[in-house]
Amino acid sequence: GGGGLALLYFLLAPLWRRRNVRGAWREPGFVVALALLLALGALALQPWQRLGDPTAASMMLALASLALPLGALWEAVRMVRQRGKSGASHGRLSAALALLAFIGLLAAFDLWPIATWRF
Repeated sequence: GGGGLALLYFLLAPLWRRRNVRGAWREPGFVVALALLLALGALALQPWQRLGDPTAASMMLALASLALPLGALWEAVRMVRQRGKSGASHGRLSAALALLAFIGLLAAFDLWPIATWRF
């Protein structure tokens, strides 16, 4: 649940803080969460019979899932460097750590990166 909430936070919080999409592109958490969402959307548009095949959509999902921990780590490092400057940094740091913990849990059970052709 924490990983899902962290993804939602990274998608919605930059839009709320900046009030536009142009400013949200500067935040790594937003970019990687959006990439994962777009990859899942592309995967949903392909026929279900091809879910186990290495298609362009499943490759996009695998690449986005590889970029997600890097973006979360980058976001956590940014928040540690900016600590004390704003109260929002605690929420962003918590979201980044929750997402990293979720990814670590999935990796422990060999479910990360999300490569649908391996299942």
